Amino acid sequence: MTLEHLPYVPATLQWPRPSVCWPPALGIVHDMEAPEGPLTAENCAQFFARPNATGSTHLCCDENSTVRCVPDERKSAGAKGAPYIGRTVNDWALQIEHAGYARQSRAEWLDRSSLATMEQGARAFAVWSDVYVIPPFRLTDAQIRSGLHGLCGHGDVTRALRVSGGHTDPGFGFPWDVYLEMIRSFKEAEVWTPEEKQTLLDGAKASIAMNDRWNKDARTKLEEVWTNLMDRDDPDPGFRNGTVGAMVQRILYPETEVVAGPQ
Repeated sequence: MTLEHLPYVPATLQWPRPSVCWPPALGIVHDMEAPEGPLTAENCAQFFARPNATGSTHLCCDENSTVRCVPDERKSAGAKGAPYIGRTVNDWALQIEHAGYARQSRAEWLDRSSLATMEQGARAFAVWSDVYVIPPFRLTDAQIRSGLHGLCGHGDVTRALRVSGGHTDPGFGFPWDVYLEMIRSFKEAEVWTPEEKQTLLDGAKASIAMNDRWNKDARTKLEEVWTNLMDRDDPDPGFRNGTVGAMVQRILYPETEVVAGPQ
């Protein structure tokens, strides 16, 4: 499953994602600082498409629609250039803008329109979580600084990485428990924690560095990923050819030729 079926309004600010930052590792939640409504996603996408735009995002969501602004294989200008896993947050991130304001209370985020908006964003994050194996958990400040994979808010990045002048969205009232449960309910693949994802990556790196002397737990995880992928009725070619799926196949079955990287 991909998000390529969504309407696309190309953002002015977008660049090729560095090859070392593929597949993406981080999902960042933003709010638009714009009112809820049925056309807010479309209006926000047009805002990022202006020639003089100063920011961008991958997706814009409102109560009834989601608009693509930057393809997954390209990076957006959603967060200030704080360091993360040897590059910047934007290099590694997939980012979504949600209609609403950082000042909203939890009760306001749980009204009809905001719940519908969050559902739009959660459905998109669920696809990204399945395809790129991004754990559907909110990272702590320490986890962000250590480079674990997962989800966070723009404000979390600002605080954890001490970004001067960074934003605070989606705000203290954002109902992360509700949002994360939505994402997990929409996922089709297994739910991994940030620590389990790191075990996979460490095992893969150790295998390459030590001539296939495997960390048993990491190999088991990799085999589960590949089995789950192949058991799908309609395996997603985007997963198998250009994301972590290619890495899994290449490590488990080195005799099979795989073309990695965004197609």
